[in-house]
Amino acid sequence: MRKLLVTVLVAASVMAGSGVSHAGGPTIERIPINESGTDPQLTAYCGFDVTYTYKGSMMLRTFSDRASGLVELTNLNAVATVSANGKSFSGRDVGADIVRVAADGSVIIAVVGRIPFSFTGALKYDPETGEVFLEPHHDLSPEADTACAALAA
Repeated sequence: MRKLLVTVLVAASVMAGSGVSHAGGPTIERIPINESGTDPQLTAYCGFDVTYTYKGSMMLRTFSDRASGLVELTNLNAVATVSANGKSFSGRDVGADIVRVAADGSVIIAVVGRIPFSFTGALKYDPETGEVFLEPHHDLSPEADTACAALAA
């Protein structure tokens, strides 16, 4: 979920960016997060209907005066709660997503922090090619088994 959101925001900010001056400060946008619905991945994994709520906030800093270097920094602090059978399981989604543009125009995204059911650590990748330059070392995918067990009837 977070990786997709970052990729979309990057595309918009890179297209909007021009110039090379670093004199101006970033544009700062505070975005509340309040989403809910059916979680198709956990529903399929657990074998029963699972819903989710995702609440928190995001601070997006866009450096539109830069053609290269740091062009976007997003800080995220949210709680993901999944529910089924009258039970719930929660995890925090916290960290920073960093978008850098190289002098040749290539983009590198770094996702740093904790993403529920995914990882803690850092992931660096090229959003155009999907090439991964740095993989996180702490796998949180076993949380899915823990969540399913906690939510089971």
